[in-house]
Amino acid sequence: MAKKETINIMAIDPSSNALGICVYKIDVASLEIVSIFSRTINLKLKNYDEDRDNVLSRFIELERELKAYMKHFDPRMLSIETGFINKLRPAAYGPLSQCIMIAKMCATNYNPLIHINGFPPSIIKKAIGASFKADKDEVLEQVLKIKEVVKHVDPRIVSDHEVDAIAINYVQIKYLRNNEGLLCLI
Repeated sequence: MAKKETINIMAIDPSSNALGICVYKIDVASLEIVSIFSRTINLKLKNYDEDRDNVLSRFIELERELKAYMKHFDPRMLSIETGFINKLRPAAYGPLSQCIMIAKMCATNYNPLIHINGFPPSIIKKAIGASFKADKDEVLEQVLKIKEVVKHVDPRIVSDHEVDAIAINYVQIKYLRNNEGLLCLI
């Protein structure tokens, strides 16, 4: 039996506090999910250099962590949730935008040809069957209904951030299946 040719697609749920990361290993021919890896990069729990600004220290750590994940997984595509202004915390938009930029810079520095796609929260929620105003619980509930995803994920151990990254990657897979497939990577 011939070995399946696979590629990795990485997704990031950005945040300057705790960032979700997910990698789908997908079969090139069928676009089936072969495996899913997810982690939370918790930037608030790190011990930072007291001579540096706390947010700057978080971003330096984020860059270090993302570079390591890029090197380990060698993703061909990066999917990321686009920035939005939270009416309850509008000041969070600045650090969120910086976090997104750091992720994009890490990806393009790692591989200048990497495809980067951004998806707004409304598209992500719609793609997984959640309502427009879905909270974290509803997003988890909808992700757990996706059979091809849940067979690779233990819902007892994934964080909210990982669930969001899993959903973001699912949007990317749906997009590839419904549009251009992997021709964009050739």
